Amino acid sequence: MSWPSVGAGRPAADSTIVAGASSSGRSSIPATSHAALRRCPASDASAPASARSRRSRRLSFARSARSSTEGRGTRGEGRGKKQAPQVQLLGAGTILREVLAAADLLEYDWNVSADVWSVTSFTELRRDGIGVERHNRLHPVANQKQSWVEQCLGQTSGPVVAASDYMRIVVDLIRNWVPRRYVALGTDGYGRSDTREQLRDFFEVDRRHVAVAALKALADEGTIDAKIVQQAIEKYAIGVDRPNPWEA
Repeated sequence: MSWPSVGAGRPAADSTIVAGASSSGRSSIPATSHAALRRCPASDASAPASARSRRSRRLSFARSARSSTEGRGTRGEGRGKKQAPQVQLLGAGTILREVLAAADLLEYDWNVSADVWSVTSFTELRRDGIGVERHNRLHPVANQKQSWVEQCLGQTSGPVVAASDYMRIVVDLIRNWVPRRYVALGTDGYGRSDTREQLRDFFEVDRRHVAVAALKALADEGTIDAKIVQQAIEKYAIGVDRPNPWEA
């Protein structure tokens, strides 16, 4: 399966949000920075074109979920028209591929629809957020602005799960502006030498852990039963008795 192209060139080291995609199917919107801009509220159109372009590269739409009433593959058969639970997945750098794969696991295995967003710089998203906060503080009677994160994610539904191959403190930089439950996954701990697959499993940022984190967030909100999370942990053979990665 081929994924739509996300942005142009190599992502910045700390990663920013670029427009997303969902496990329920491919979006009709091209996966480019302009697609992210169209995805967000029209209120941003008042900003200079150069500013809109910079902001759209920070958080953009990568792949959108297929209609939740369709289902996909054999697991979608006989499910009727019931609305599937919805989550938003944010992936930074090379972990974006794991996040895309996690969206497929959620759809095929658990009938959960996931929109995927590519982050190219959490730092720039934070700068945008605090800039908006400053503007609103100094112009209390003017129309209050929204950060780029709020504009992009405010029109979506479901908890937000973000994963990066940097420490989760980087992922937490945008927590103030995420409009709903936010789960941050990162590689906290000491440097290690191993294969990428083993390291992502060790630091719990691979597709299996992203999927489980999304299911747990849904369970915490009462959208699904906690037993489903336990089933996912067992299905994906996730070790639950390992020490914290940052203490191992």
